[in-house]
Amino acid sequence: MKAILIVDIGTPASTAVADIYDYLNCLYSDPFILPEFAGQAPRYQLSDVNLSNLTSVDASPILQRVVDAIQTQWQWPATYAYRYGDIGITRGIQYLLQETNGQLDHLHIIPLFPQRTALASQSIKTAMHHYISPFKIPMSLTVQKPYITTAAYQLAIAEQLKQYDQHMAVIAGFHGASVDLIKKMDPTRITCLSKPNCCENPSPVSDGCSRRQAHALCNAIDTRIQPVFLDHLFVESDAYLDSSMKGRDLLDSRNTVGLIPNWITPSITQQLDSHYLDCWVQSKCQTNYTRLPNLSPDAQYQVIVSSIGLNP
Repeated sequence: MKAILIVDIGTPASTAVADIYDYLNCLYSDPFILPEFAGQAPRYQLSDVNLSNLTSVDASPILQRVVDAIQTQWQWPATYAYRYGDIGITRGIQYLLQETNGQLDHLHIIPLFPQRTALASQSIKTAMHHYISPFKIPMSLTVQKPYITTAAYQLAIAEQLKQYDQHMAVIAGFHGASVDLIKKMDPTRITCLSKPNCCENPSPVSDGCSRRQAHALCNAIDTRIQPVFLDHLFVESDAYLDSSMKGRDLLDSRNTVGLIPNWITPSITQQLDSHYLDCWVQSKCQTNYTRLPNLSPDAQYQVIVSSIGLNP
C-alpha cells in the first residue's frame, strides 16, 4: 500500500540562543540533507543577530491542511514530519505503518525544504533509506518534484513583485554549493569559478549544481532577480560578492527589494538568512531597501497543493 510523508525542515525548540545554536549545529552536521556542509560549524554569529526580532514558528497548521487535502482527494494515508523537531521522520513512518496495518510497501516523500538539484534529491533518498532500514520492511521510495521548480511557486513570487516599481533591483539569497564540492562534481572544470558563462554551457555538474538552478529559478520568476549565494557571505570574504555584482545595477540602484525564496514554510533559519542578507545589502549600497514579505499561510498552502497536483 502507498502512503505519503510530507517532510519539513523543522525549527528550533525556541528562539533562545542555545536552542537556535543547537538547531543550526544539527543542520550543518547532517551528512544526508546537506552533504556539502556536513561537519561544518554553524556559519552564523548569533551575537550579531537581534533575537528580539525572531519569532517562534509553527508550520503544522499548513502541513495538516495539505495532509487533509491528500487524504480527501487521493484517499491515501498521509502525515507530516520534521527533519529536526519533535515530530521526527521515524515517528512519521511508524504512524503510516499503523494506518496501513503494516502493509506499507511504497513511501512517497514530499520535501518542503530546499531541494533545487539532482544532488539534493539523491541525498533525500539516501536519508530516507537510512530511516526506513531499521523497520526491516521491503519498501520502495519516490521523491516529489521540488515545489520551487513548479509554476505555482514561481507565479506566487512573481505576483508579489508586481507591486514594486519595474526599475527596482531585486536580489534573492541562496545557500549554493561550496567551491570544493563544485570542483569535485565537475571533472571538466567548467564551473562558475573558472568560466563566467558556465550556466550557458552545461557540463556533468549541471543537474547537481545549486548555483545553476538558482540562476534558472530567478530567471523563471522575474528577469530582474539577481541571486546572491549566502555561503560566501558566511565563510568567505566579500571579494566574491563584490566582483559578482560589478557592472550590475544593484549597487547603484535607488531602490532594492530582497527575498530568500528557499522555504515555503516559515523557519528561523530563513529569518537568520534574511538578517545576514539584509546587513550585506545595506552595507554595500545606498538604497531604499525593502524585504519581500513571506507568503501568507493561505498562499503557502495554495502553492504546496498545486505543486503536487491537488486541487486547492
